[in-house]
Amino acid sequence: QIFLGLTYLSSGTTYPQHAHDATELYYTLLGSARWGPSLRHLKTVHPGNFILHSTAQPHAFYVSILYTIYHFQMFCYIIMI
Repeated sequence: QIFLGLTYLSSGTTYPQHAHDATELYYTLLGSARWGPSLRHLKTVHPGNFILHSTAQPHAFYVSILYTIYHFQMFCYIIMI
């Protein structure tokens, strides 16, 4: 199964470390956020960047007002189960 979607994350959004049984591919459209394997190890992702999470790969993200002029991040995603 393949799922496609569009997501909007407002400034201040924190998504703690988690993992899925699916492979996830994200593409950043607008804004920036900090993504990584945990909230302690994040790097800034900008528009035009892809993010790939393999099956069961832990990941987390945080949208900060400091990292984007838009004060949000918008990305499209593909989830493959």
